[in-house]
Amino acid sequence: MTVEATNDGKLAAWGIHAHLQGGHVDPEVPRLPLFETDIDAVDISITMAGVKFPNPFGLASAPCCTSAHMIRRGFEAGWGFAVTKTFVLDKDLPVNVSPRIVRTTNSPGHYGPHQKGFVNIELVTEKSACYWVKAIAELKAEFPDRPIVASVMAANIKQDWQALCSMSVKAGADILELNMSCPQGMHEVGMGLECGQHPAVVQQISSWCVEVAEGRPVFVKMTPNITEMGAIALGAKNGGCAGVTVMNTILGIMDVDPNGEPWPKVGNNKSVTAGGMSGDQNRPITSRMVVDVRKACGPDFCIMGTGGISSADSTMQLIRLGASVMQICSAIQNQDFTIVNDYIFGLKATLYRIGRGDFEKTSPSGNFQNSWLAEPVWPQAVPTSVADPRYGDYARKRAKTNRDELLRTGGVTCECVCKQEDVSAKTGEVAVPSLISLLGSSIDRVVEHSELSRKEQVVAVIIEDLCIQCGKCYMTCNDNAYQAITFTENHKAKVIVDDCTGCGLCQAVCPVPGCIQYQEMKDVFHPHRGIAVKDDRWETKGQFL
Repeated sequence: MTVEATNDGKLAAWGIHAHLQGGHVDPEVPRLPLFETDIDAVDISITMAGVKFPNPFGLASAPCCTSAHMIRRGFEAGWGFAVTKTFVLDKDLPVNVSPRIVRTTNSPGHYGPHQKGFVNIELVTEKSACYWVKAIAELKAEFPDRPIVASVMAANIKQDWQALCSMSVKAGADILELNMSCPQGMHEVGMGLECGQHPAVVQQISSWCVEVAEGRPVFVKMTPNITEMGAIALGAKNGGCAGVTVMNTILGIMDVDPNGEPWPKVGNNKSVTAGGMSGDQNRPITSRMVVDVRKACGPDFCIMGTGGISSADSTMQLIRLGASVMQICSAIQNQDFTIVNDYIFGLKATLYRIGRGDFEKTSPSGNFQNSWLAEPVWPQAVPTSVADPRYGDYARKRAKTNRDELLRTGGVTCECVCKQEDVSAKTGEVAVPSLISLLGSSIDRVVEHSELSRKEQVVAVIIEDLCIQCGKCYMTCNDNAYQAITFTENHKAKVIVDDCTGCGLCQAVCPVPGCIQYQEMKDVFHPHRGIAVKDDRWETKGQFL
């Protein structure tokens, strides 16, 4: 290609671009031509503790907020709020070690982005409180609609906590977050985790900070390295806090290599200390602790969720469990600030689809907890080779045979047979729900184990058209469960209904989404006792715990 041809192409592209933008194009700020749908108009703002957030996605108090410049770039990318890196008084300023962040090895052969988690031994910011006070003031002046959360830390000393909170309020911070949960390093000098393990201490420090907050909401950042988060959250509530942040990282030690050297191998001695695990691997614990706090403190006590949020979907999960806004870091470490665009559009699309009814159960089979049929069949039986698999070219051949047979014997037209299933576009106004209306909507579904039903039991069912005959379900059921899956003479996986207890392990390891589903157990469930007992309390009295 010649230089002239390339230049002609660029000029033509620019002309088309200018036309699509209505003739108004700033060459200094190029942008792609966009189009808008009803999804773009969905409002994902939310108000928590009297503070309005343009969207629920925020930068956590972590490496992504190392400096004011980074927060500024985050806001420019579209993040809804930011939490400063935790800062301390000058007398408590730390010095970090290196290296201090490593990937987890849950997937040993996986390198690069999309890590499931990280372990870090990083301390609080090395920048002074004066730096952060100045940064908060500048950022608020530049982005007045973006809430700034000042994260502060001190030992159990009243004047230290109050000094940090007072200077944060004067700088213009919208919310104060009291870091009583940093799991590495700081607890060795009476800070972080050391302050957050006892309800009475949390209540006392909270009350000190509320005294000087001048009406700003005060939150406590909670540690998961305890047994009962609800009790600690009650301490914060009784101290006057508006809410808590759930949760900080989980203490852990990364792998030891074959030479006996533990990662991240600090210094000549190649040592390590327990650090904080973060990332998707933490989300089940975050979800549980959000529920614990919600149930202990009630719906009026606010929660900021953090720990394993990496998509619009995981955001919606925590919102339904009771967290209003999300603090995110590990997902950014896997990529960059631009991921927020996916989160924003994904959340808008999810709300729109909820309003349109896309997730309502429309299964033609009431016996299934999904939209798959146990035995999808044609209107009449068509002879085909039972040995043929039901995927790829075999599936296409089977479909063609069915169509040809129906045309020959079924008295239907070619147009009728060949037409794909008619899925009409939904019309009419879509009632898009607000985030606040969904807040905590799933909390009542989280109950004690003794409240779970033993009457509605299920058994597994394999959707033959989706099965790729890999044998994973057979292997795991045979060596880890109830030997309830077998293979027919034609190599088809089949569930032995009388032996299946519906444990779900086969579905968990199946590589094909939707291939294994559940069907209601027809009779009363009779547990396999091994050796019969004289008085089985389940069989005679319906007791189970």
